[in-house]
Amino acid sequence: MRKLANTFIFEVHAKIENLPGSLAAREMLVKTSLEYLDALAGETGGDPALLYEIAVAYRNVGNIQGQPGSANQGDLAASIGNFEKSGKIFTELERMKPNDIAIAREHRKLAYALTRAYFLVADGRWRAEMAKTIGLSGRISSAPGASAADRTLLPIARIERIHLESSLTGRSPEHEAAMAEEIAALEAIVREAPGDVELRERLAAIYQRAGMLLAYTGRTPQSVQGAIAYFLKARDLALEARAQAPGDASKQALVGAILYELAMAQRLGGDAREADRTMVEAIALSRELADRDPSNVTLVEDRMRVLAGASHLAIQVGDPIRATRYSREALAIAERLPERSRKSRDTRVTIANAQAGLGYALLASAGPAAGDRDRRLAMLREARLVLAHAGAFLAAMRAENLGAIPDDEAKNFEEKVKRCDEAIARLEAA
Repeated sequence: MRKLANTFIFEVHAKIENLPGSLAAREMLVKTSLEYLDALAGETGGDPALLYEIAVAYRNVGNIQGQPGSANQGDLAASIGNFEKSGKIFTELERMKPNDIAIAREHRKLAYALTRAYFLVADGRWRAEMAKTIGLSGRISSAPGASAADRTLLPIARIERIHLESSLTGRSPEHEAAMAEEIAALEAIVREAPGDVELRERLAAIYQRAGMLLAYTGRTPQSVQGAIAYFLKARDLALEARAQAPGDASKQALVGAILYELAMAQRLGGDAREADRTMVEAIALSRELADRDPSNVTLVEDRMRVLAGASHLAIQVGDPIRATRYSREALAIAERLPERSRKSRDTRVTIANAQAGLGYALLASAGPAAGDRDRRLAMLREARLVLAHAGAFLAAMRAENLGAIPDDEAKNFEEKVKRCDEAIARLEAA
């Protein structure tokens, strides 16, 4: 029975992990195995091999419940609980077998997932968990016989720390220099194994991170062009990886995420028409993925994020009707999400972005051509309401230190609110 549980947790789970619609099967498989292993653990007196299996099982359950960026059910609180159980066991295993690299590899996966989960719920423990991830990555990278994949872990972990720190504080020259140094180290490793698709996919995800660093807070025209260059390289690598495994939902999702970021950067760079074409691809892919696996909250949230961003782009190309449709669809998706999912940092940001997009679209649509005074007033009042909701979140972001807000976006928001108030006042006085 123990061998069968081990097979389920490690072999069968790995084979179905990225198949669309596999969440329920994965949950049943891992939980059933975990129940058996839990019962067995009380009888074996701390057998390291059994503890290892239990630690991995807890982590896999946490992944299914809410692992950031992967197929999950959107329950971050439950996910964190199981990640923490896994972490305690891995810490004990590290004490029992300090030189076991297999344990360190699995512990690093857990620490990385817990870092991102803590970050999304604004739990300051993400910093300590990130430091643990970097320490474990360093040990694995420097171990005798470390593979090229092992050696990518340290630059990837350092880049993730830069990404998370800059999300909160804004980009700095130090962040940019450190990112470039780590990317150069990663590129050198990938060049050692040019045919390794997994390594090239990892590099694609890191190019995406670098583009996000350059495109957001503290951006300049030069940094936006640098971001576009990174996103284009990321897109090409991600498309290569998808071609190797077209049925892998995670590879499809990476392509979609990169297309979205590329479109937003092209918009910032002033090429709204090209950005709109790129965004159309991102919208189509996000719809395909979400429709194929509606129980996967990550894919549903990705769709919501793409639609919210697309609404702002549609306004920029002069299509407020399309912008209204996109933002309303994004907000409808948010309403259908489980309450627990709407509490994460990234989801709250997306909802506020969709609210702002709807407000801007209604404001742009409420001119004299929209009809009589009452219709225009109704549109403007709805715009003001959703802008108030978005503004409340912006205030919360500052108060809770949830992230840096680009100056130009904050200024644009304030101007739109002022314009909306002035338009309502004029019509009410008429």
